[in-house]
Amino acid sequence: NGKMFANLNKIYKGELGENIEIRIITKKETYTYKIFATYVMDLDYATIKQDLNEKEKETYIERALKRSKIKFNIENMDRTKEMLTLVTCTADGEQRIVVNAIKQ
Repeated sequence: NGKMFANLNKIYKGELGENIEIRIITKKETYTYKIFATYVMDLDYATIKQDLNEKEKETYIERALKRSKIKFNIENMDRTKEMLTLVTCTADGEQRIVVNAIKQ
């Protein structure tokens, strides 16, 4: 029904601004990530590789920034930190909305 990941769609549409943080709260710690890119990918290309080496990670970030529909405020983004990628389907199910963030 679109409710569970509705905020990812709002991020993609630009409804939440250009300076967005995601917080993941566990019993022991709170992790904060800053969004740096959001874009749509075709279903065939929506596979996300894990454990990127330094060069692969830099290439991934540059591609994400070029694809991003929104130009987020990424001043002082430390590209060496952990990256978070969230993916959900579009309303028609034919594509995927991708949101990338970097740990603060």
